[in-house]
Amino acid sequence: MNKTTHNITESPEKVRSNAFILGYQNGGQIQHDIIQYLNQRKHYEVQWLENLRNSTVPTTLVWGEEDTIAPTKVSDYVWANYLKVRTAQSNYWIIPGANHYVQNDKPEIVSKLIRRSFGEEVDFREISEEERPYSRMA
Repeated sequence: MNKTTHNITESPEKVRSNAFILGYQNGGQIQHDIIQYLNQRKHYEVQWLENLRNSTVPTTLVWGEEDTIAPTKVSDYVWANYLKVRTAQSNYWIIPGANHYVQNDKPEIVSKLIRRSFGEEVDFREISEEERPYSRMA
């Protein structure tokens, strides 16, 4: 049997850096959990989205305009194919200047959108024009 060996040599600094990342706040477990999530998503994503489309629960989709992990083309797709066509109430909001963790980037705006989705009158005029959320519901 012919064995191929790969001799990869990493600098001690890089090895220490990687060990630190994996050891910091249980990073190794988090990495494992992310891999598990990605495997489940690959297997169940269409089923999850179809269940969302068929759900009678009102839904508000809030997305960060600057999300580089899941750009707005992802949320546009979910809106157009699964939420817009529902009979249950659905809303879709984009928040300028917000990234993937929109609730951390713009918590006050997310709070207003949640309150609005529950029927509260919310005035967005107090938010600057460049930070004001906009809807893609049409």
